[in-house]
Amino acid sequence: MPDLTISFGIGQSAARVTEQGVFMRQLFLHIGQERTGSGFLQSVLARSADVLAAGGIEYPGGDESAVVGNGMRLAKISEAGHRFDADKVLFSHVGLSGLMQDVAFRSRLHRICEKNDIGAVKILMFIRDPVAHAEAMYQQEIRRRGASYDPAEGFRRFRQPALARQLLETDLGLPDVEWTVLNYDRHRDSLRGRLARFLGKKPGFFTDPGRGVVNRAMTRGELALLRAVNGKVRGGAAALGEALADRLPEVTPDRHFPTVEVQEAMIERLRADIDAVNALIPVEEAYRINYVKRPRRWPVQELDAEQIAVAGEVLGRAIGDTQRANLVLRTEVALLKARMMLDRDQPVQAQDELDRVQTLLERMAKFVELDQQHRRFTSRLQRLTGRIRAGDAEKEKRLH
Repeated sequence: MPDLTISFGIGQSAARVTEQGVFMRQLFLHIGQERTGSGFLQSVLARSADVLAAGGIEYPGGDESAVVGNGMRLAKISEAGHRFDADKVLFSHVGLSGLMQDVAFRSRLHRICEKNDIGAVKILMFIRDPVAHAEAMYQQEIRRRGASYDPAEGFRRFRQPALARQLLETDLGLPDVEWTVLNYDRHRDSLRGRLARFLGKKPGFFTDPGRGVVNRAMTRGELALLRAVNGKVRGGAAALGEALADRLPEVTPDRHFPTVEVQEAMIERLRADIDAVNALIPVEEAYRINYVKRPRRWPVQELDAEQIAVAGEVLGRAIGDTQRANLVLRTEVALLKARMMLDRDQPVQAQDELDRVQTLLERMAKFVELDQQHRRFTSRLQRLTGRIRAGDAEKEKRLH
């Protein structure tokens, strides 16, 4: 008796049974959602080029530095000219879940499938229990998208179950779509094995553990600092958040939940979407509602020596970049003013501006990064100073 694959039909909840082996080339898409272990899985894939190739799986554009996945290549590769080599082709990126909502992208993907004789599209999407997912997404908004609002507002904006429902209920217009929907909270300790099984391999297929903790959450002190920076410059804390997560992966993060009443209001708002998704996926992967009570007393919002060192380096670099850019801009403006004054035959005012340029160049000389600009500005200063001297000499000549 042949092996059977249970496939949830496009835009319907009824199961559809197809025999394995009848497909031509297969396209595998890992599409997220956000904050469901995608960064970790993509670090595994990036380090597993040889393993994937030996297993007959093509991972276009993957290398050890590509820890964000290769999925966005699907929006760029030639529809007509690009040909895949292997019978199984894999793309992974959290952004694919958003692109799959776009009709134009789905049409493009359909044409790619036609040109490459793809007879089946298998999609892996991780979901997450809503309360925990909302908290994780709130932190993501602070770290990467410049938000500065509090957890309650983050929970009011959360809509991942609605996005999951839209995808599962949409006719994607692709050949033989088969969904695998897994709950991250059930599988967080076996993500590599679940990805291997999705690809039709044994759980031990991936031998490289990846980067360990990837894209960790923030402590209370870290998140307070990021919110404060974003409150002054929207998105200004992105580099700092990435540095803290990347350089100090073993720091134990804190959780940032609003009141249970706010959590309950969010679940009530998303109830229809939660129920619809639960009706389409296996019961063991279904959303569970677990409210989290806030502690009576929050931990102190403090930063240790390592966190302060990282913050000081990142913020200090940003301040230095700003100072240097400001010096360059002020020098450029002063030189332009000096030239304009000379064109108007106002040498005294022009000299005032050139004196200002000289002072700025003395400050600029302290920065090695500005050596090239310093030489360029010095040359312009000398030319303008020469014009003033030539004008003075001409006046002196006329007087005699």
